[in-house]
Amino acid sequence: MGTYTCYKATYTKEIENTTMSIVNGETKEVKNKETIVTTAWYTTQIAISNGPKDYQGLPGLILEINDGKNTIVCV
Repeated sequence: MGTYTCYKATYTKEIENTTMSIVNGETKEVKNKETIVTTAWYTTQIAISNGPKDYQGLPGLILEINDGKNTIVCV
């Protein structure tokens, strides 16, 4: 495994989740906003603009990505 100079890129987006429930025979809708921060570590020493899953577009290979729930690491 090599040693690379890495750069950090972050992307933040806000999503709205809707939960439906029935309380005393009435439908109740609750909306919650959630902020998702995705952090990528990439290197320009490997000049391939690619990464795992749907992650791409940075000026080098993504070696690690975290979407707040999952972390994918290139080994």
